[in-house]
Amino acid sequence: MKYMNQNIRKLLFHILIPAVLSMLLLPMTAMTAISSCSVSVHVTIQVTGSSIPSGATYRVALERITPDAPMPEQSIITREGAGGLSFGSMTYMNTGDYLYRIRQNSESRRYFTFDETVYTLTVRISNTADGGLGSEVWAVIGDGETKVDEVIFTNQYRYTGGGSIGGSSGGGNTSGGPGVIDGDDLPTMDDGATPLPSPIPDNTILLAILPKTGDTTMAALWMILITASGAGVLMLMYQRIRNSKKN
Repeated sequence: MKYMNQNIRKLLFHILIPAVLSMLLLPMTAMTAISSCSVSVHVTIQVTGSSIPSGATYRVALERITPDAPMPEQSIITREGAGGLSFGSMTYMNTGDYLYRIRQNSESRRYFTFDETVYTLTVRISNTADGGLGSEVWAVIGDGETKVDEVIFTNQYRYTGGGSIGGSSGGGNTSGGPGVIDGDDLPTMDDGATPLPSPIPDNTILLAILPKTGDTTMAALWMILITASGAGVLMLMYQRIRNSKKN
């Protein structure tokens, strides 16, 4: 029995203890959660003026100033008509300040004056109390320091001519059609004035006295004259024959 106990102790010493030590020495992989934060930038387009064409389009561009700063899928966005538009979300994995530049990138268009303001946007990513990432976003005009509440571009539409453009009311007519004359520009006439006869230019034929297509008045007159002339000739011939018989 004593010999058996010694064998069991030797077995535990040579097998169990090395197994436990091996498990303790195995590399352990620490699983840590990866934190991220997403930010989306909103822009507003305003247009002042009257009779603004409804089909006008406006384009805004986002450029990064900080190298390797996250960018949305589309860095240039377009909108038809005034209103709000938004860049796609940008995902941040590390803390820090990320700087961007926002400007209007619309093509020049007649009667439009586009806002040339350039905004500098700052996205600040920092750690939160729960171990995640949080964001703070603000913008300034140019290189200024005063923060603005919104990124707004105010464009102007101004047309001073008469007529209409693109079917809109008011404004001017660029399609070559007649314009609208303001009531103040119409000529006035004195009620007591005697109208002067208009002179007829030389070599002018008055259309009123020419026979019109389908007009039978002149044809009937010629038929009456021909008939009367024929009757006169017959009467003269009859008188000559009668006088010859009497002689």
